[in-house]
Amino acid sequence: MYNSWLEDYMLLALRIDKLLRGLSDMPYIDYYYGPAGLKQRVEAETEVPAGELVENALALAAALPEQGFEARRSRYLHKHIRAMETMSRKLNGERFSLEDEVERCFDIRPSWILEEQFEEALALYNEALPGKGTLARRLFEWRRQYQLPWQKLDMLPQLVERVFAGVRNRTKRLVELPPEETIEVRVNVETDMGAACWYKGGYRSEIEISNAFSNLRSLPDLLCHEGYPGHHTEYVLKERHLYRQRGYMEQAIGMIISPQAMISEGIANNAGEMIFAPGEMDQWLAEYIYPAVGIEVNKITQVDTIKLNRARDLLEGVRCNALFMMREGRPEDEIMDYMAKYLQGTNLGLLDDSWHECYVFTYYYGRQLVRSWLQKEDREAIFRRFLVEEMSPSDLLQPELPED
Repeated sequence: MYNSWLEDYMLLALRIDKLLRGLSDMPYIDYYYGPAGLKQRVEAETEVPAGELVENALALAAALPEQGFEARRSRYLHKHIRAMETMSRKLNGERFSLEDEVERCFDIRPSWILEEQFEEALALYNEALPGKGTLARRLFEWRRQYQLPWQKLDMLPQLVERVFAGVRNRTKRLVELPPEETIEVRVNVETDMGAACWYKGGYRSEIEISNAFSNLRSLPDLLCHEGYPGHHTEYVLKERHLYRQRGYMEQAIGMIISPQAMISEGIANNAGEMIFAPGEMDQWLAEYIYPAVGIEVNKITQVDTIKLNRARDLLEGVRCNALFMMREGRPEDEIMDYMAKYLQGTNLGLLDDSWHECYVFTYYYGRQLVRSWLQKEDREAIFRRFLVEEMSPSDLLQPELPED
């Protein structure tokens, strides 16, 4: 497993993370379970200047062909070095066009998404949601039916455990999980994110769920995304198949701004659909969750949830366009109005962080890229490949998935 080039690769990522921690509340490294000595070394040393990190990235890229890695692995590593080089250049004061930055960091070139797509989403919402009043009001009233009553908020941890047990069992029909894999759940955490998965290595994750989250209908999809068969499952299987069995040391470090992050969000955003057939998740909730908290299924307003889910997916592109507008220097009020028109809300989220703002593209493009392959007859086999193989977003634009 040891290779001095791979050690330098990991040191570069750790040093970028150290610099970025002084500039952003969000990390650069999502998870690390590699040699503890490397991390300790970086923490003990003085910060390496960003210009030197650029030189380190260029040196890594130049030496990559000499390492004798398989062609596919070399392509994967090259794309991740380019992403680290780009972040180092940003830290050194360089600026890129939005299209170039996203392509260099995430291996996909974005473009403006036509508003016709968002108008289609609003039309789907209007068709699916009954009642009178504005769309925002009808959507609020429909969602409110699934809220965990405030006097039963203390039940949320046990409901989370119940959902996790259900989606884990379904995931085990799809893939073989290591018997020792485990998730520690922390509920009612103060976080701007609805939930987050923090992988610790050794097949262990910590999943945090916001103290503001209480919509039970969204709970299975959220936990599929973060846990089974989403982020946790992917990290576990790649640790087993790539890091432990094949000695791919690079898998022990995950960079948030990287091509792999786009693939990971694509996996997670399609995770629920891999273990629940259309409409099945609502049936499962009606049988196992709603009765436990006193939600009467026969009183829930019935809607076309397939249309609602399709509308939600189409609207993921709104924040992508908002970032284009920000980069063009458009007035903040105009951007807020644009988002409010389609999202019924104006929370900027990641767009407030200039170091991580481009991550918004991973949700939209990641979902679309992975989903395009999951429309095929052998979708389960393809999904398993996403969970255990090194792939880059541009690979998914080819007529065939790459082979070793």
